[in-house]
Amino acid sequence: ASKASRSRSKLVSSSINKKKSLPFHFTLLGPALLIKMADKPLKSACHCGAITVIVPRQPEEINECQCTICRRYAAAWGYYKVDEVKFDMKEGAKVSKYVWGDKEKSFDFCENCGCVCYWWPFELKNPDGTAADCGVNTRNMDPLEIYHVNRKIERAWVFAPINNKDMAHAEDQAKY
Repeated sequence: ASKASRSRSKLVSSSINKKKSLPFHFTLLGPALLIKMADKPLKSACHCGAITVIVPRQPEEINECQCTICRRYAAAWGYYKVDEVKFDMKEGAKVSKYVWGDKEKSFDFCENCGCVCYWWPFELKNPDGTAADCGVNTRNMDPLEIYHVNRKIERAWVFAPINNKDMAHAEDQAKY
């Protein structure tokens, strides 16, 4: 190879190596670092940054729900207790809500950029008095911070019969 092509190849490899490297906690130094990462608070921010949801740790798993609404939102939910979740809203941030089906929860999104941020239950306590669950959209998190979290895709909804009146949410079944 010519001197010019060797020089060019050094320049390319040098610029590749200068790109953002993985944070320290993602280097392959052992499981202790992954455990440490699991306990780090995470932020789930909408695209424009007006709404940030702060959670205390990685979710136990990420659920790519396949119900008719979540599939359309392309959401990937991490579940937390409502008393664990904090919000950081920029001045002027507006949350819009969509309520459907059994009217037990609202899907909340940024009115400015349209990102689905979380779903929130209307009843904040379970019948036994414990805090209810909410869902935080992990697609709004830094993907490197949730890279090692197991993902689950519930496919039972995909094969649910359309317009079956025996189903809990027959009115919600997609009409393809």
